[in-house]
Amino acid sequence: NVLEYPLTPTPSLGVFFQAMSSKCRLSNTVLEFGIGEGRFLKHHLQQGYCAIGVDAVPDVIFKVQNANQKLVTARKLHLVSAAIAAGPEDAQRMVPFYESHCGPSWNSMMRTVACRPCSSTWTATSCAVRP
Repeated sequence: NVLEYPLTPTPSLGVFFQAMSSKCRLSNTVLEFGIGEGRFLKHHLQQGYCAIGVDAVPDVIFKVQNANQKLVTARKLHLVSAAIAAGPEDAQRMVPFYESHCGPSWNSMMRTVACRPCSSTWTATSCAVRP
């Protein structure tokens, strides 16, 4: 599936920390872009870290948020649905985001990443256009 996202300049980390518990500091907070199924975040949250997760697919954010509602409520986990601009020149344009049939780990702004075969036996295109 291809989604079109406007790219905007990334806010400073301070904006994210304002939504977090006062116990969350830069030294004990994990920041992950492209959270997929949230395994990396979950591991670090179980170790006592705070976490900020960013993913361009709203459904991914929704699933991870529902699975970790207590940590979201406690303000130890902050989730953001956003696509990140590579640089200031990208901030005002729309770019495609490809959602892979192989799973959220393969979602990408690069068609060659998201649309590659899921396995060596997979022959069909593994992503499709979504309006």
